[in-house]
Amino acid sequence: PVTNLNSKNLSPNVIKKLKMLPTAEQLRYRAYMLTIFLVLTTCFTIYAIAFVVIGVWIANKYEPQYLLQDGSSINGYYASFIIIITGFNQNGLSPWSDGLARFVKDIY
Repeated sequence: PVTNLNSKNLSPNVIKKLKMLPTAEQLRYRAYMLTIFLVLTTCFTIYAIAFVVIGVWIANKYEPQYLLQDGSSINGYYASFIIIITGFNQNGLSPWSDGLARFVKDIY
């Protein structure tokens, strides 16, 4: 409901406080900005946590010779970065020519 701020029934103190409130347009803008900020922050936080967890797991669980590609060992954190960045699609992109099959041991 819209309140008539020129009404004689309202005290000057109440009118002053009501005029300080943001407009609907300002509230909408703030809500959009806050939503965009929260979504981006959530996504980057999830990506950062996944990057660290996968990087630590690959770096500590596998020997360097097991992570070879074209004769050189791939850093676990580099592999984690590639897996995290390309993980949103289901193409199976990875820094190794055999994909992520080298990490699957229960089907062989």
